[in-house]
Amino acid sequence: MHPGELDEVLSLVGTEARRYLEGLDERPLLTDGSEAAARSLGGPFPEEGEGALVALKELVETGIEASVASSGPRMFHFVTGGVTPAALGADWLTSTLDQSGFAWSGHRSPPSSSGSRLPGSPISSSCRRAGEAS
Repeated sequence: MHPGELDEVLSLVGTEARRYLEGLDERPLLTDGSEAAARSLGGPFPEEGEGALVALKELVETGIEASVASSGPRMFHFVTGGVTPAALGADWLTSTLDQSGFAWSGHRSPPSSSGSRLPGSPISSSCRRAGEAS
C-alpha cells in the first residue's frame, strides 16, 4: 500500500456511498443500463493489479449501475434489512476487523461460542470439548 492509498480509498468509498444513498429515493430499482452493466462485470483478472483505487473506481462506475437499488426501507420481498448508518458503519468495521470464528478455535470467544452455552442449542450438543459432560 502506498502512502495515502488508504485515505484515498476510504474517501472515494465514503463519497460514493453517500451519493448512492442520497439518490436512492429517486433511483428506480433497476436502470435502463443495469443489465448491460452487470454483464460487463466479469472476465479474466489482469495479470498484474492496478491498485485498490483503480479497482474501486471501476466498481463505482460499473457496479453501482449494475446493482439493484434494494438498499433502504422500500425493498420488501426479502427480509435482509435496509442500510442504516449504524448497519453501514458496523459492516465497514466488521470488514476492517476481518475476523473469522475459527480464529478462536480452542478458546471461548464471546462472539463465536456464546451459542454453545445455551441449553438445548444444536451447537451445545454438537460442539462439546473432549471430556465435557452432556
